Amino acid sequence: MTKGVRPARPADLVNVVAVHEAAFPGFFLTTLGRGFLQALYTGFSQAADGLLLVACDDERLLGFVAGTTAPEHFYRRLLLSRGIVLAGRATGAALRRPTRVIPRLARALIYRGEKPADLPNAALLASIGVDPASGGSGVGGALVEAFCQAATAAGREQVYLTTDRDDNERVQKFYARVGFTLIDSITRADGRAMQRYVRRLPASGSSARHE
Repeated sequence: MTKGVRPARPADLVNVVAVHEAAFPGFFLTTLGRGFLQALYTGFSQAADGLLLVACDDERLLGFVAGTTAPEHFYRRLLLSRGIVLAGRATGAALRRPTRVIPRLARALIYRGEKPADLPNAALLASIGVDPASGGSGVGGALVEAFCQAATAAGREQVYLTTDRDDNERVQKFYARVGFTLIDSITRADGRAMQRYVRRLPASGSSARHE
């Protein structure tokens, strides 16, 4: 696995949440609060088909990447195993802004990863966050490489992700730079326009490098 990146440990979760808050201020998941985020990332770290990797130096956590090698099953299992906890920790946000939060939480209950039909053996990179103080230092690229290595080791042939289509050029350029190709665009029920990207992986055990 890429040097400086390792699987998250329970003690890392508070720092994963802190990096998420710093990297995604104002985003919907961030508004649900630290308790919700900690429960969510705990789900990624504990599930057999979940992945939560962190990049660290000697003093602090620099970034994280979360995803799953079985997106078609992961979110249903997460709902069954941690749904009550997640709902409880989102209660405060729902009470403060019910018209904004409750419909989006309802849609989250049926979310299954938006996996492309023609990618039957793909892992989902669900979230990647880098401490803004470490931006431009290669942390994001190292996290992506480690995630792809883990997906390859799990026998997956591709990694896919979704990201916002509009006002998101910097992130789109990052994904292109680390080997992802735009395959299509989708519009969610709430009207949010998203783009899907995929990166092909070498066969498990292959010494081939991604160009």
